[in-house]
Amino acid sequence: MIGILRRFIRAPLNFLQLSTTDKFIVLESISGLFVSRILILLPFRWIAPSLGKYMHETPNEQHDHQRQLVRNLGYYIRLTSWYLPWNCKCLVQALAVNRMLKKRGIQNTVYLGVAKDDEKELIAHAWVRSGDVFITGFRGKNKFTVVSTFAWESKQPYPEEIDHAQQSVGL
Repeated sequence: MIGILRRFIRAPLNFLQLSTTDKFIVLESISGLFVSRILILLPFRWIAPSLGKYMHETPNEQHDHQRQLVRNLGYYIRLTSWYLPWNCKCLVQALAVNRMLKKRGIQNTVYLGVAKDDEKELIAHAWVRSGDVFITGFRGKNKFTVVSTFAWESKQPYPEEIDHAQQSVGL
């Protein structure tokens, strides 16, 4: 009981010590987790099209300038989900981080997997990867058989591709 109280007392103090950018990411994480928690009440067939292209995966390559941002987003999604009073399990986290990455134009793949637990009951899990970084749900993902993937790729070229295209045209 004391550990739970300590967790909720320390959270606002830790929040105040964050940089302004990190504060905005935390607030975006909270709102994204809230919206995602509501979304999972809907039939999954309504949510699935917004996740990306069904049964496709994004490449494992990632630009260096995005790698740290992706790690930070994952860190704050996992951290804020621990403090929130509602249930933020793997699917809620996956939906939230998928939306945050899409907002920033960063490609990502949402994985859905199934396995049997010790009592031979079917269990499900969701995790997200961007480039070579597993963002959420990466713990225990190897126990699950992937049954669906959803790949979202940005329509905008990366800065390096823009530079290359401009050079080939002679700009």
